[in-house]
Amino acid sequence: MTPRFWMVSNIRKVLKSRIQLFADLLNLDAQRIWGWSFAQTILSAGWLLTDDRVEWREWHALGKVLMEIGTPLPAFNKKMPKLFLK
Repeated sequence: MTPRFWMVSNIRKVLKSRIQLFADLLNLDAQRIWGWSFAQTILSAGWLLTDDRVEWREWHALGKVLMEIGTPLPAFNKKMPKLFLK
């Protein structure tokens, strides 16, 4: 399924609040939820790209939004924009 995140005007705020909501409800670290979400997004983009489907761009864009939200890991944040946000 292709994400329709562009239909939400305040997507960054929504994603942050949902990550925190799940962290609180499930008693998990928000950083781990963010990481899982980011990984699944990039995997989806990769599989769609491999299958020659244009929807990969939407998943890639969602990955960029997740990168903008960021993670508290400083070393990760320094490396990822160079690899992913080009």
